[in-house]
Amino acid sequence: MPDDDTKPDQPEDMRAENARLRQALDDVSRSRDRLAAQFETVERLLQVTGHGINSQRADGRVAYISRGLARLVGEQPDRLAGRVCDELPDHVRLDGGRRREIRAAVERDGNWKGEIEWRNRDGGTVIFDCQAIGDGTGGYLMFFADATEKRRIEEDLRFGEARLAMIARAASDGLWEWDLASGVVHYSERLREISGVEEPNVPASEVFRTVHPDDRAAYLAAVRAHLKGETEILSCEFRIVPPDGRTRWLINRGVALRHADGVVYHMIGTIADVTDARRAEEALRKSEERHALVARGAREGIWDWDVNAGTVYRSARFLEILGLTEANGPDESDWDFQRFVHPDDRPKLRDDVIRSFRSGEDYFEHRYRILRADGEVRHVRAAGLFIRDGNGRVLRQVGSFADVTDRILLEQRLRQAQKMEAIGQLSGGIAHDFNNLLAVIIGNLDMMREGIGTDETDAMLDRVIAAADRGAALTHQLLTYSRRQTLNPRATDVNGVVTGMLKLLRRTISADITIEWTPPDGLWLSHVDTGQLENALLNLVINARDALRDGGRIRIEAANVTISGGRLPGNLDLRPGDYVRISVADDGIGMAAPIRDRALEPFFTTKDVGQGSGLGLPMVFGFVKQSGGEARLDSAEAVGTTVTLWLPRAIPVSDETNRPSAGPRAHTAAAAKILLIEDDEAVADLCRRILESAGYRVLAAQSAPAAFEALDGHPEIALVLSDVALPGRINGADIAVEILRRRPGLPYIFMSGYAEQHLVRRERLKAGTPVLAKPFHKDSLLDTVARMLASGGPGGSP
Repeated sequence: MPDDDTKPDQPEDMRAENARLRQALDDVSRSRDRLAAQFETVERLLQVTGHGINSQRADGRVAYISRGLARLVGEQPDRLAGRVCDELPDHVRLDGGRRREIRAAVERDGNWKGEIEWRNRDGGTVIFDCQAIGDGTGGYLMFFADATEKRRIEEDLRFGEARLAMIARAASDGLWEWDLASGVVHYSERLREISGVEEPNVPASEVFRTVHPDDRAAYLAAVRAHLKGETEILSCEFRIVPPDGRTRWLINRGVALRHADGVVYHMIGTIADVTDARRAEEALRKSEERHALVARGAREGIWDWDVNAGTVYRSARFLEILGLTEANGPDESDWDFQRFVHPDDRPKLRDDVIRSFRSGEDYFEHRYRILRADGEVRHVRAAGLFIRDGNGRVLRQVGSFADVTDRILLEQRLRQAQKMEAIGQLSGGIAHDFNNLLAVIIGNLDMMREGIGTDETDAMLDRVIAAADRGAALTHQLLTYSRRQTLNPRATDVNGVVTGMLKLLRRTISADITIEWTPPDGLWLSHVDTGQLENALLNLVINARDALRDGGRIRIEAANVTISGGRLPGNLDLRPGDYVRISVADDGIGMAAPIRDRALEPFFTTKDVGQGSGLGLPMVFGFVKQSGGEARLDSAEAVGTTVTLWLPRAIPVSDETNRPSAGPRAHTAAAAKILLIEDDEAVADLCRRILESAGYRVLAAQSAPAAFEALDGHPEIALVLSDVALPGRINGADIAVEILRRRPGLPYIFMSGYAEQHLVRRERLKAGTPVLAKPFHKDSLLDTVARMLASGGPGGSP
């Protein structure tokens, strides 16, 4: 049967068209065969190279997937082609976020590159390096390159490099490896020696249990932080307790090996035994702490100068002495210390330091003044040690730095006190002897005046007695300065004393000077001699008046103060306790430093000849100190002067009177017998004659044995009149104690040219025992004797 295109009844032109169509179909078939052959070639090439192709249409449907790519993920191409992504098996399905990322990059840039990780049906991971290229229709063609082996090689390489690095870093330390998949930690031989673990492979849980319980939480926290990627290198210090029971300190350093997704699959590291180092550090810490405590207790600063490096360490106390802190102090490279040295001391210190450096001696000590950061001048002592090399060159200088200002001032005060004490002893001794002479002179003059009895001789004797009284006043001032005057302290109302003296004080000053005084409420009573306090206030006001050459104010103030101990302002020498503080201040010319430093020296005065004795201030200070208080002088030129007195508070005591247990209580002048104890024959003779002139009978004794013998042999003795200062080991106060032990309640009177504190033991005698200060007048002696005889005491008991 003929072909259709050869039918005779077909037109010629149709037959030609059919022939062309058949030719075209043949060409298409041959092209399809060639394309299929080419695809097959590409498929085989992709399989050989481990690559694959995936074509995705704009609607998200897989148009084509190469057989090699399907096989890599354990699937057949026909199970994947033609499906949208959400219909694909789970292990090859891209999540929506990744699909949107790829499509956006292709639409924006025309291509996308990245890594895709799929799993095959066996659960294994297949990693691809991918590139997607747009096809111009909204879809894209994606090329896949199998990178699984490449990634494994890269991770193995990182593992090997890290392992080699750790081994090189810790050649002498113990090595460990932790395989997280198996949970087994491998111990090197050295690490087994350190830890006491015998097996080379240990479960990780057992490793953690070897950590000291007190360190376990911190150790686990460090490991977990590194596994999470929070630290680049694992590093922690901890303790273990090996089987031998000896606690050891270890340092663990390690690094985690991670997959591309950051998951840790292995760790390697080293462990170093730092027990000896820790013990050495602890010993050093204790030594430094001990050294710091010693330096702190000694209130000394420390420095360490590294001469070669040019750096210096200074302790906090060192900086404190300079008036600095660590915040505003110089850094370690700054050793310009000269700027803190007093300008007047810099040349000598510089010469001393150079001499010390060159002398070859190891030890040095320098004393000089510094200018603190606040401008205050302080005295310091620097002492230390040179550390030299074999050639004698100084390598380091270490030493201590102490503020000795208070010590210097104390030494100056001590020297001044010793000087004043020497002057006081001299003046006190002279005054005592002089008082005995004046007592004889004044007493005999009193008796002469009564014996002669003419107007002319009375006037002459009055002038002589007045001169003797002035001599007695002068010796009284000397004794006040030397703290050897006879005091009669009692509870004194300071408010009342000052208020009562205001009229007298205002009469001593001129009209252009005002005195300001406001009595404070609740002011304590003070235990002082009232008369001496009045004299002290008068002296201070007169001195203030003389300083107010153009008029001004004198302020008198008083207050209660309690001294609780510790360092007192102005280096006051006060015991802890209660005091009444009195101050007299003026706004006059003040004193320059050289005058202020000598103001308390006896007989030193800046007044014209005949205007002052120079004993005013020394007498005030002597009285206050003898009373158990303290005084301070503050003065500045063109500013004024303030003198402050601290007087002890009076302690209330019960007013008890011991009655005599035996012996007569009242005597007439003709019957009373008096025991006179006095070693100075002239004074004893005077007292005897005065007493006998009044009708008394007198037994005289010059020593303790003679006094005791007279007392025992004459029970009719009604009163004892005794000097305080007697020769020998037993003084008048000791004799009084023994006499009152034998004759309780016997009236007793002391006489004294001065009253040494250790002689009259007032705490062992009844309060109120009178003390007659030599020289005394005849009437004073007779009045005191009559009063004591009339009252029957007081005498007291030991």
